Amino acid sequence: MLNQQESRSISSLKVIFCFLIILLHAHYHIPSVESVSDVGSFVYELQKFIREYFSTFLADLAIPGFALISGYLFFATAEFSKEAYNKKIKNRVFTLLIPYIVWNLIVFAGDVALAFLGKNNLVNNTEWDFLNVLNIFWSIKGNGAGTCPYNGPLWYIRDLFILCLLTPVIYPLLKSRFFKYIFGVALLVALFVNIPYVYYHERIFTIYFCLGAFFAVNQIKLFSFSNCVNKILLTGGVANMLYFIDYFGWMNFSAIPLKQIFVLCALLVFPSIALKYLQNEKIVGLASGTFFIYCMHNSFLSVLGPLIKGQSSVVYLLYYLLLPVLDFATGYVLYLGIKKLNNPILNLCLIGKKKSC
Repeated sequence: MLNQQESRSISSLKVIFCFLIILLHAHYHIPSVESVSDVGSFVYELQKFIREYFSTFLADLAIPGFALISGYLFFATAEFSKEAYNKKIKNRVFTLLIPYIVWNLIVFAGDVALAFLGKNNLVNNTEWDFLNVLNIFWSIKGNGAGTCPYNGPLWYIRDLFILCLLTPVIYPLLKSRFFKYIFGVALLVALFVNIPYVYYHERIFTIYFCLGAFFAVNQIKLFSFSNCVNKILLTGGVANMLYFIDYFGWMNFSAIPLKQIFVLCALLVFPSIALKYLQNEKIVGLASGTFFIYCMHNSFLSVLGPLIKGQSSVVYLLYYLLLPVLDFATGYVLYLGIKKLNNPILNLCLIGKKKSC
């Protein structure tokens, strides 16, 4: 079981990871860096680097971080058994599956309304037969990194629910004394091997879910790496430095999975850092709204992101930095409003009310 400080630390991390997700997606919703009015200037290069670094390097902490925490929490609260499994799955039907279905329907219904008004085309003029309508809950969208349901970012919720269902298969591997070797091989395969129909984001997500689960099953505290923080930070710092060198073209390290070295190092020490420094009541209090914010943030970005066009690099950079803050704040205010109304129908938009287990 988690003590109060550990629980608060995980809540703080959820807030940070949720904001990083918004930052990542803001980069892709705001027009490309080449559409500014001062291409080639110093400020242009600066805003290009900041957007690339924050959204395609630092923000890559978010999904592995959520996966690590999810795997850890699934096994940390009770001894794994048939009864515990059934209870956990029932809980996640309310906290994951139902909101997942509702949020895909909300976004789909919104786009249908816009299509009738002539404002957009539904997924590149997809022919909407019965199977495609069902597919809005599975993989109607996608790119080279993975497949997505209609509300794209919810692929994470989809995959998390599936992994929870598969925990009876995963559990024996977690107890195996060979797990660290299995994990090492799986990580290398995820990084370097192209597996048909198993996409990169899904592979990385599964690996970090299993790593978090491994810690919980073997009673290794997420917060137990504080005694080797310096060594881990040094390794992550070197990976970070090599990214800078590679980005600016001084040397080519593109074959080295720098991001995943950095991500692994950061995620091993972040819980300990959160335990020590992120106990602020205001940050912890925001955690209750992160699920709602995560579900709605992409729709908000898709409306406001493209509004800026042909401006200077300074304006683009400020917009890129402020838009995620505005998105997060708007989502949290809406969350509080719906929560205050306490309407049973509207509450389906929120994470389920059942106690976590």
